[in-house]
Amino acid sequence: MDSLPAIRRAVGVAEQSGEHGHAAYAMSWLIPLMFAVGQIDDVAPWIHALELHADALAHPYRRADAESFVFAKRAVWGPVEGEGPHRIASESGNWLAGFRVAVIQLRGALLASD
Repeated sequence: MDSLPAIRRAVGVAEQSGEHGHAAYAMSWLIPLMFAVGQIDDVAPWIHALELHADALAHPYRRADAESFVFAKRAVWGPVEGEGPHRIASESGNWLAGFRVAVIQLRGALLASD
């Protein structure tokens, strides 16, 4: 995908400029795009970087993004148990992260019922 290198560069520029909030925001969209285009093996360092940014910024919204991506990464290998989407969403106010987890759990339930 042509946009991935540009987004990665934008994250790097934001980090070098000290705009860590902007970098975390860009990563919160880069990571799902990487999942969508099948770059699952390359996503782990980006998730870790988002976790570090979220912790350094004390940003519960981005922390919820990171938690939902960790959950998604584990789900690649099969059904996973974990925190429910309501906890992630309600504690952080990040309903999109909660939605991601709910969709992954639904997918797992559908695969298990086959």
